[in-house]
Amino acid sequence: MLKEKLTKFFVLFGVILLVLIITIGSINFYFISYYPDSILCKKDYSESKCLQSWITYVRSDLAGDCYLNKIDEKGVSTEFHERLVDVYIVDPNFTNNQMVGVVDGANLIWKDYGIQFVKNDVLRIENKSLKPIFRNKEDYLKFGRDIVGEDKLHDSVIDVIFIEEIKPGLDGKLVDNTTLILVSTQSKNISWITAHEMGHVLHLYDKAYFSGEYNLMIRGGCIRDGYYPTVLNQKQVNDAVAAASEYERSQTK
Repeated sequence: MLKEKLTKFFVLFGVILLVLIITIGSINFYFISYYPDSILCKKDYSESKCLQSWITYVRSDLAGDCYLNKIDEKGVSTEFHERLVDVYIVDPNFTNNQMVGVVDGANLIWKDYGIQFVKNDVLRIENKSLKPIFRNKEDYLKFGRDIVGEDKLHDSVIDVIFIEEIKPGLDGKLVDNTTLILVSTQSKNISWITAHEMGHVLHLYDKAYFSGEYNLMIRGGCIRDGYYPTVLNQKQVNDAVAAASEYERSQTK
């Protein structure tokens, strides 16, 4: 009888311990993930507002819901600007027709804001690793040099590399201080990812994943639930247009 009671006790104790470990681990995950995105959030809101949004997001996330808090009024532009894009296809299974569809899809999003991305050169790259290892900025830069060349990493033409996989959980990447964009062809919505990364080229920063904003520049968040917002607010449109206009002026000097 004593042995049976001890067995039940240890089983119950083990279950409680497991639940505590999972709960503490989940809490730690949320706290750790809060800090980097809180920096993004505080570009637009106060610390208390960001913390409040984060708490609401966590509650929704734990319940398995998508947290949508704010839908901005869509900005408008009366100007029209173009940026040249060189396309490099590394994934051998990604066809030219698919690439055209992706760029057209990204342009459809940006059309509402008076900015279009015009294909300059399209190159298919052979005999490159389909799944290179990216650990830090230098790995991205080395890969970029191998594909587009050192001189093109910092020129005015945007370089977009379509690769099968960047790294788990990452669908797109603008390499810091360059005009080099990597886009995974395994993304669920490649056109949206491309349009989002183009936003970074135009000096737009990410929105915090927990902000609940229905915005093209949202990082993660509701995207996992199939939401791919295309809205930019007026300030974002103004900033993107200013960046595009600055680029055009630099080309006429």
